[in-house]
Amino acid sequence: MKKAVIYARHITYRSYEPSITEQLYNCNQCADKYNLEVVKTYCETSNIKLKVYPMFEKMKKDCKKLKVDTIIIYSMFIVGRIYTRVRKFTDEMKKKGIKVIFVDIDASPFRQQYEMLEKLINKLTKGGDK
Repeated sequence: MKKAVIYARHITYRSYEPSITEQLYNCNQCADKYNLEVVKTYCETSNIKLKVYPMFEKMKKDCKKLKVDTIIIYSMFIVGRIYTRVRKFTDEMKKKGIKVIFVDIDASPFRQQYEMLEKLINKLTKGGDK
């Protein structure tokens, strides 16, 4: 069974974001769907926007030690509101052999469009298919 960690974050002034409890529930459902063993859960709450989130950084460092295959996060907006920041994180994890699953995209009817956008961006940033 592949190993996974879950990361959840709630910024309290963003009332539209799901609570930590809701995020964890959905992330655990995703782990069950893909038959992943959740070995650790990282959660943090903040009432202000921070430049560095300590539990997020700890999770990234712990992945190697825990021999994790997958990181499950409820939404890519938890990683960053700017797509390039999200992309930098997913690329960093991919280089380490770790898959990142964003539950809201995984369950979304727009998943295919997202995957097509990812393929297009890959082609554009790598100079096309080789």
